[in-house]
Amino acid sequence: MPLARWIQILGITHYILGALASIATALAVAGIFWVSATSSPTTGSPDAKLGIDVAMLTFGAIALCLFLLLPITFLLGNRLFCRRWRVVCIVMAVCELLWSLFPGGIVAFIFFTELSTLQSSSTTATILSAALSAAIPAIPIALSIATLIVLSIPSTAPSFAQPPSSS
Repeated sequence: MPLARWIQILGITHYILGALASIATALAVAGIFWVSATSSPTTGSPDAKLGIDVAMLTFGAIALCLFLLLPITFLLGNRLFCRRWRVVCIVMAVCELLWSLFPGGIVAFIFFTELSTLQSSSTTATILSAALSAAIPAIPIALSIATLIVLSIPSTAPSFAQPPSSS
């Protein structure tokens, strides 16, 4: 398979990642509303109120990071699919990598702080869901690293110089 075809496949994959990030953004915003709707400010201990505040802050930080990741991902997917602006694609892949590290770090922090709880209630479904939730943020990180590797190959420059073929 020619390298130009791999670049277009990367572009499609970035489009899919952008769609998934938009769904995840909507779910994070829904999580903020869910936490605020289920909590009652009059009852509960100060620790419960702190937990609710931390949950809302976490959902808000993830929603903000994903919301900022959306245009980068869609634009990078478009530029890769059309094979235009190689240097801009490299810069956007680096930005995508950096913005992917923030929600990934937040979810990894939550996963590792809950690891002791998972060990005490070691049901297979709980451990599997926690491992999956820790692995999901790795997808945009791995995709942006793969994009940077493909774009750093010197033979990709000519495929960005010529207009894409209609094959």
